[in-house]
Amino acid sequence: MIFIECSEKRSVAENCGAKYYTCDSGDCIPREKACDRHYDCSDGSDEMKC
Repeated sequence: MIFIECSEKRSVAENCGAKYYTCDSGDCIPREKACDRHYDCSDGSDEMKC
């Protein structure tokens, strides 16, 4: 798996809504899936900032 650092950051309000976590890739996952020791974002960002 290759991770690419992107300079563009997206806000939760702009993309996913309050009940969702915005992955660095722009994907949206349910907030409770972030930091659950399982990679749910396609880029793995939901487990990198815990």
